[in-house]
Amino acid sequence: ALARLRPLLDQVQSDNWQAEHLRGLVERAILAELGPEGLVDFWTQQVQTKPDDLSSRVQLAQALARVDRVAEAQRQFEALLQRAPARRDLRQDYIDLLRRQGEYTRALQQAEELAEAFPQDTNVWLQLGDLHLQVSDSDPAKAQAQAVAAWRQMTAQRPDDAPLVLQAAKACRDAVGNGSVANDGRSLLEPLSLGLRQGNDVLLQAAEQFCREAIRRDPTAAEPRETLGELLHWLGRPQEAVAAWSALAAGDTAAAWHDTSRILARYGYVDPAISAAEQAAQADPDQLQYTRYWIDLLLQAGHGQLALSAAMPLAGQPRAGHEDETVVQLYVNAVVAAGEVDAQIARLEQPVENLGADRAAWIRG
Repeated sequence: ALARLRPLLDQVQSDNWQAEHLRGLVERAILAELGPEGLVDFWTQQVQTKPDDLSSRVQLAQALARVDRVAEAQRQFEALLQRAPARRDLRQDYIDLLRRQGEYTRALQQAEELAEAFPQDTNVWLQLGDLHLQVSDSDPAKAQAQAVAAWRQMTAQRPDDAPLVLQAAKACRDAVGNGSVANDGRSLLEPLSLGLRQGNDVLLQAAEQFCREAIRRDPTAAEPRETLGELLHWLGRPQEAVAAWSALAAGDTAAAWHDTSRILARYGYVDPAISAAEQAAQADPDQLQYTRYWIDLLLQAGHGQLALSAAMPLAGQPRAGHEDETVVQLYVNAVVAAGEVDAQIARLEQPVENLGADRAAWIRG
């Protein structure tokens, strides 16, 4: 296969799509037959045959990096960037190589040049901030400030872009502890330890500022408010967190109250969650899902009597078959939780004519 592909590669212009496709086929054939070192040998020969072919030199640099011939790969990338300083892909490949080798200071220098050349590229700025943090051994607070400055420059590129500012907020949050919190998969459900709060004060303050700026840029967007609430909860500021999440229901719709309730419940704010769930149920009583969720929260919190009071109005409302079963189950659960089983049995044992307004409910129950 390689013997057939190589002449074809020599016949096409190195910078068109056909050459790129052929290079991919050639590399797969070489790796299958000769392995990674064979790939280095092939591209070395190509460079010797066509010393002005930039694409072959790129492939050689990447092949050298693959077999950990790092110094040679770095020399190739540096020579390539001298010839093609505007090639974003080359500089990014070089940064990736330097980061893999732990050469963060050199990678940072390259990332700064990349940000200068491509100021509209969000990923370039996010990477630049990360690299500032990775060279933070001598002065972590200074490195955090430099990372935040890079992310502020990113947000300044598009002054009306709320999602962009939110990206900066999440970058600050996820970098706490040099990324240890995010990398360990630690949940935002638990408040941050005092030590991590104090050691990452610059990042955490910036994260809050970015969240509030995202809300200012788009007051109607839900995600910035949700993220701000998460951050405030994380920082041990529960009242502010509840206020931030409650603002999600500013539209006063049942769906908004329901979503707010679910968020509050997820983070353990039971009473505010119940209150929001009640608002949802009252805003749209025809949607059983809202009342059901409200009753479920009351039952989980041990408020059996309140759950029974919420379930009682459902008993006399005819519904579709599956919803009728749901209502019966909710009612039974509430009766049990309220300790009213005997009272309800006695009520159902009364003659129908004595029940008055409850007659329909008795017949259904």
